[in-house]
Amino acid sequence: MNSEHSHKFESASSVTDSDRRSRVTTITLCLAVTLLAGCLRFYGLGEWSFANDELATFIESDRLFDSPDDGEFTIYDVLPRLIPGSYAILETGYQLFGRAEFGSRTMPAIFGTLHVAMVFLFGTRLHGRRFGLILSLLVALWPEHIFHSQQNRFYIFAMCGSTLAFFLATLGLQNGSKKHLIGALVVAALSVTTHTLATGLAPLFYFTILASLIICRAKVSR
Repeated sequence: MNSEHSHKFESASSVTDSDRRSRVTTITLCLAVTLLAGCLRFYGLGEWSFANDELATFIESDRLFDSPDDGEFTIYDVLPRLIPGSYAILETGYQLFGRAEFGSRTMPAIFGTLHVAMVFLFGTRLHGRRFGLILSLLVALWPEHIFHSQQNRFYIFAMCGSTLAFFLATLGLQNGSKKHLIGALVVAALSVTTHTLATGLAPLFYFTILASLIICRAKVSR
């Protein structure tokens, strides 16, 4: 009897140690890929002058958060009122880090770095650690992703929101989780404030989730 209890205890202890080692490995890999992404996105962040629409971003943000003296409604007033979420994030960055090349690009670089960590964690949750690592490395080394993470503009914010919404929707449909599905719809709705193209994201999720539930006859848990 005692030997049986001892065997069960050792087995449970072995499982616990294995889970602990697996968790430590996952955290270590997540930190490593996040550090890699951060280094790539912060390297040389302020070494080149503003280009393309970066200067227009300052004007648009000022038109949204300051009170223009001219009282006119210009082309610079349209976009920030359509996607105020992105400009709120950028303006927060200006207040915290300044409006120089490095400071104004800091928030996009932070979000770009966190996006890579998000991809790793959700990829691991969905299809295992190897899948999450490969997918996050592809994103971390993606030149286009690095470019938008180093630009005083809003594209990386929209990418973060849409990615989070897609992952939550996938988890919800995969596990029949009402909580994840509602989270996906909420995030998709908030993503509308980050980019004009995201206006189709929330309706897309509504119809996709509804169609999946009908076709697959999925039972959503409470």
